[in-house]
Amino acid sequence: MGRYEDADNCYTGALVIYRGLSEVADCIDRAKTLSNHGLNHMAMGQYDDAAQCCTEALAIYRGLSEVADCVDIAKTLSNQGLICFHMKQHNNAADCYTDALTIYRETSQNTASIDFAKLLCNQGCNFHQMRQYNNALQFYIEALAIYRELSEGAASVDVANAMRRQGEICQVMNQ
Repeated sequence: MGRYEDADNCYTGALVIYRGLSEVADCIDRAKTLSNHGLNHMAMGQYDDAAQCCTEALAIYRGLSEVADCVDIAKTLSNQGLICFHMKQHNNAADCYTDALTIYRETSQNTASIDFAKLLCNQGCNFHQMRQYNNALQFYIEALAIYRELSEGAASVDVANAMRRQGEICQVMNQ
């Protein structure tokens, strides 16, 4: 756990400084730091702290919606969705993932990116856990197409994982 604790110390120190600053750019950096700090808390199994960090980051972004980068908001929503997934709050996770996907699609930013494909896979996994197999399958299919496009036909772990997940859903749907 040593490196996670080191990261925690860095994020905590940065947040102390950012909280004392008031420029818009500093607020955006504080939100990014909170989002990353949330992922670090999640990696350490501190889900409540993780959720709190992402909630605070989203509040900052929403307060600065005219200048905040939509991709940063989508990534933070995706992070919060992942945290909710690990906390077995699948309906909340679905809402977070849906909001993040909507931002990506409405802004037409990075819909052929690895982050977007991972978000699709995460939503697919979430629907799989909720036993909404048709929904899960659709997200896996879309993610697989992006992974294949990004890998340009080369073998990749992402392609293999998306294919495996799609296979698992097809198998469950036949039972």
